[in-house]
Amino acid sequence: MVQSLPVIEMGSWHSQTDHEKYRQARDSGHRVVLQYGLRTFITYADVASILVDKKFRPPGPDWLIQRGVPDGPLFDWWNLFFHSQRGEQHRRYRTLLAQVLSSSLLEQIRTSVERRTAELCASLSDTGEVDLVADVCRKAPLEILCSSLGFDDTDFKKIGKYSADFGTVFAGIDKISPEVRAMLETAISTLSRLAKDAIRARSVSPRPDIISRLVAENDAALTEDEVTALVVNLIVGSYDTVPSLLACTIHALLSDPAHWRTISARPEMAAAAVEEANRHESCISIFPYVADEAANVGGVQIEASEMIILSILAANRDPHRFTQPDRFDIYRTNNKHLGMGLGPHYCAGASLSRALTCGTISALATSLPDMRLRDEEVSWNGTSELRAPRSLPVDLRPIPMSSHASAASPTTAGGDRP
Repeated sequence: MVQSLPVIEMGSWHSQTDHEKYRQARDSGHRVVLQYGLRTFITYADVASILVDKKFRPPGPDWLIQRGVPDGPLFDWWNLFFHSQRGEQHRRYRTLLAQVLSSSLLEQIRTSVERRTAELCASLSDTGEVDLVADVCRKAPLEILCSSLGFDDTDFKKIGKYSADFGTVFAGIDKISPEVRAMLETAISTLSRLAKDAIRARSVSPRPDIISRLVAENDAALTEDEVTALVVNLIVGSYDTVPSLLACTIHALLSDPAHWRTISARPEMAAAAVEEANRHESCISIFPYVADEAANVGGVQIEASEMIILSILAANRDPHRFTQPDRFDIYRTNNKHLGMGLGPHYCAGASLSRALTCGTISALATSLPDMRLRDEEVSWNGTSELRAPRSLPVDLRPIPMSSHASAASPTTAGGDRP
């Protein structure tokens, strides 16, 4: 019975408290808990099976209706939102985006963010103590994202403000107040206008950017409103997640100086570090999902139209899938984490996110090899935001050689279960 399930209360927490709650539930034999009043799946096997099962989907406009928004500009945009698409329409969105985000373009973006990060690091080198979240994570990748999309520098601050405002729509499942609804509708209307203006400008005068490529390669597959929604999707889907994933990665690397020295000496290892951070500290900790029809998941019956929660945070620390799951290990093999999802709704912007995060990490590590966390507790975001360090106070000044720990590479986790 639902009443017998353990309740996982998620208020404001420190980085490890929530892991311990899931661990206790799992060790007690529970595959499902109650979170936000909804049944929440916490094992890797269950979460992965739901993600690939076509009977389940991310919540569409029905989610907004449940939250008290049955119409208006927010509702209209949500109908065009990537995750709201099904079948052929979903395929057309993905096909166009895959054509545009070519390997050569992604390499250009990575090179650009490496260059911009190195410039920021040079400007910080004499300051001593800095906050990496404010001074790097929320600057270099987002500046390059906006310029790569095709926006002018004058649009950057507007995009930042309204993306931050709009990000609150993903923060919970409760009713949306009239005040918050007004803020969200202003944000999505402004972002859509900026995107549509850029699309129309690139239709007349193309540039080597993402919006120009979307226009050139669209071939009438999507309407102007759909392309506009896709551009806004790339903005709001990256604005908080990229800095959050960066902050989680940097925090994990600096928590073990041997890891940071490894990335400094071998910047090509940045990709492995980002993937491991996405598993170890999943910044998007939960995915709400809806059953389109009745389903059975390993003996757990789910009713048609029931909304459930998939705990990505818990699944990515499942000891039945990952060896020594609580350990951050950049040498981990077979790291098939669920931080970007799985199946038909796997994150369509994953390659863009990886280019931005890996480029930033590699440039940071090579530019600031002596950087270290300051000796103070790191504050983490609560449940109303993406799960990541709120700030990362670091010291850029080198410490005496005698204080350095051994630079030996950490022992590998010995592989993970297939």
